[in-house]
Amino acid sequence: MKKVVWYVGGKSAGHIIPLITCAQREAHEPVFITTHRDLDKQLVQSEWQGAIHCALYLPDFHRKKFWLYPWYILTWFWAFMRLAHLYYKTRPVKIFSTGGLTAIPVFLFGFCMGIPRELFELNAIPGDAVMFLRPLSNHIFYCYKAAASFFSLQKSSYKAYPIRPFKLADRMTACSILGLDSEKKTICFLGGSQGSHFINTLACQVIGSYYAPQAIQIIHQAGRTDLASLRTWYATHGYRAYVVDFSEQIEIFYSAADVVICRAGAGTLWELATLAVPTCVIPLHTQATDHQVHNARALCAEKPQQFIMIGQTDDAQHEVACCIKQFFTLQSADAGI
Repeated sequence: MKKVVWYVGGKSAGHIIPLITCAQREAHEPVFITTHRDLDKQLVQSEWQGAIHCALYLPDFHRKKFWLYPWYILTWFWAFMRLAHLYYKTRPVKIFSTGGLTAIPVFLFGFCMGIPRELFELNAIPGDAVMFLRPLSNHIFYCYKAAASFFSLQKSSYKAYPIRPFKLADRMTACSILGLDSEKKTICFLGGSQGSHFINTLACQVIGSYYAPQAIQIIHQAGRTDLASLRTWYATHGYRAYVVDFSEQIEIFYSAADVVICRAGAGTLWELATLAVPTCVIPLHTQATDHQVHNARALCAEKPQQFIMIGQTDDAQHEVACCIKQFFTLQSADAGI
């Protein structure tokens, strides 16, 4: 009988897809522990049918909203009860996590029960959850060498980012799948698994201001909120476009695209780096975290011919247009045009 390992992560594809990829490379029986969000459930079910999946209800933690603390305590108490039941049902030999809020109650439970705990930091600069989990971890892996300084040498080591296996297609086949023309220049906008209103708005501004409908075509992963309005905009202005909320086969987008405009999620960046797709990166910067900025800087420094980073500023429209033009010019020069 296979030994069981708990794989813990949630709230975004950036946490869950690497987690599933790591599980696929091991001989253990996986149990996936995520948040209650629909995206988490969708990703686990689509990538590993039949696996045991425990979705914990864990609302976002707001430090300054003290009146919500009793509710947080109740939800975490219920999470501990569910983990206790899962423990006696599966008897895990290890807990493995890519971080996030979900991992905190699971690692605390594992610490109390004496279950070995491994953590995989996927960003160049660790987030708050990983820093909290650091003393609770038996071993920590990192894929950005910049992250090494945050962990002790005795219980940390480098490990390559877990790129999922791709079923790559040639450009002609990829464009055919998406209903696009393989002869046209193709710009791909990626807002992450939950979409990005900034990138969605920026796409319309850049395309509408700089490109005629007959000159280019669009691939756009928009998220749910702006999906309908973007489809309407492209159709109304005469652009050929493939627009979806989220795709689990994003490698088709990579294969068809001449240039990608995206956020700086670690998974997206490492996938694009591996496939050498020209990329314009617009990191998300918030008061809570700026790990995307650090991720983008690290890869832009390592691969300056492939990655160009642009700030989320009022001048982003012009800068993205210049970035696209630069990549198109380089591609034409490489092709001898």
